[in-house]
Amino acid sequence: MKDGDELTFSRIIRSELWTEITLYIYSLMFSIYLYVFAEIVHGGVYVDQNKFLCHADTIHWQDILKNSRPDHLVVPSNSSSSCQKCHKACNGRCWGPKEDQCQSLTKTVCAEQCDGRCFGPYVSDCCHPECAGGCSGPKSTDCFACTNFNDSGACVTQCPRPFVYNPTTFQLEHNPWAKYTYGAFCVKKCPHNFVVDHSSCVRACPSNKMEVEENRIKMCIPCTDICPKACDGIGTASLQSAQTVDSSNIDRFINCTKINGNLVFLITGIKGDVYHNIEPLDPEKLNVFRTVREITGFLNVQSWPENMTDLSVFSNLATIGGRALYSGISLLVLKQQWISSLQLQSLREISAGNVYVTNNSQLCYYNTVNWTQLFRTNTQKVLIRNNRDPKECSPRLMFVLLHLNSREGSCREGDFEPVILVTLECICVAPSSLLFWVGQCTSPSLAGGWDPRPASSRPKLLTRPYVLEKREAGLERDVREFANGSVCLECDAQCDMVEDGGLTCTGPVSFGLFSCSPWKSLFVTVI
Repeated sequence: MKDGDELTFSRIIRSELWTEITLYIYSLMFSIYLYVFAEIVHGGVYVDQNKFLCHADTIHWQDILKNSRPDHLVVPSNSSSSCQKCHKACNGRCWGPKEDQCQSLTKTVCAEQCDGRCFGPYVSDCCHPECAGGCSGPKSTDCFACTNFNDSGACVTQCPRPFVYNPTTFQLEHNPWAKYTYGAFCVKKCPHNFVVDHSSCVRACPSNKMEVEENRIKMCIPCTDICPKACDGIGTASLQSAQTVDSSNIDRFINCTKINGNLVFLITGIKGDVYHNIEPLDPEKLNVFRTVREITGFLNVQSWPENMTDLSVFSNLATIGGRALYSGISLLVLKQQWISSLQLQSLREISAGNVYVTNNSQLCYYNTVNWTQLFRTNTQKVLIRNNRDPKECSPRLMFVLLHLNSREGSCREGDFEPVILVTLECICVAPSSLLFWVGQCTSPSLAGGWDPRPASSRPKLLTRPYVLEKREAGLERDVREFANGSVCLECDAQCDMVEDGGLTCTGPVSFGLFSCSPWKSLFVTVI
């Protein structure tokens, strides 16, 4: 703000602090004008040491405070001595010197029969008891604001409940006009990224309840046993004062499946904060987030360990709720020169808020994600720019050598690592963990293929069905078979028979082989 600006408020100020100061103006070094609000519902006022503040003493604060107490009102008595006087139309009560800056009194001028505020001095000028900040008439629909809840323009004590008592049948019956409380409003349904708890829209379920989804409506239900572990996020509840994940709070996220709130990664958390005596974060400890399935708020990555080239610690994250947003954003990855892929392969929904992935010089595969398919509303947007050019993330040639007869495989070339599944399968996993190739035994040519699907949606190639193995009488060779439903089928001829009761195959083709003949050298293009 600059000298002479108007400090404008809404008509009423609400506060969760019932006994503390709600409006606090201290030690301003320039001139401002407080401008027009009519009620402070809870709390008091403290205005002091503001050398250039005008008209703090020309405001009738007792008219503004709903429940005034002497110790909740600290205002200087001569702050306007060097300021312009109130306009003559204001009768000495004003927010500033202009005619349109007069204070409108709605409490101290009322008839004593009025229970609250009024729009004139007569008994007939009383506002409805549910009005806050004044009114234009006597009805509940004439209020400038509501003390409790706004139900389609009418101020009410509570929103229509889901069940009403029938005095004739002595039973609770469903209320067809029921509404949920959402902030200070009554709504027919909660926003899709909030949770229904009884008749209210809440950001998170209480500790004795778990969140479930029925008919695309998220709701809180009591836990039948131990609840899935929900943990406070950064800036929420027990971590209210925290600004980032760091070495002092990382252990709070152990075994968490859900984060009620946000996860924020700043440089003061990753590299430490000398000013607050916080040590650098051990990158290995970030693995605690592998259990996280949902973040109800936003994920903000503005710093990341240099030796970690992806966000795979969030590989099981399925939902970003966006119940709280960071400047309208629910997923932010900004200026991370070490990250080469996101690896958020389990992400299925971004319920609210925008995606902002920018200025990550090594980041690839961002262009292969259908971001809009993750969104719940058509107002959500994607801003992705200044990352690595997709053309530079080009295919590479990888040499794969499989010695399948010894049940071992090896993958060679660069940063691709061998992964052995079951027995013969050598799966070479790219850094993105999205692409893989499975070697087959029966063909000297490329018999496998790349599957671009996330790991969670790939079919399992070996399911180990019940195998029948027997020796056919009168035959010159052992016949090894597998069960296909109620039918016995022979294993592939390329299979080497496994002795000592071992399984020879689980299917008729190479995907079912357990031991095969000789070395095969294959060239595979990594895409």
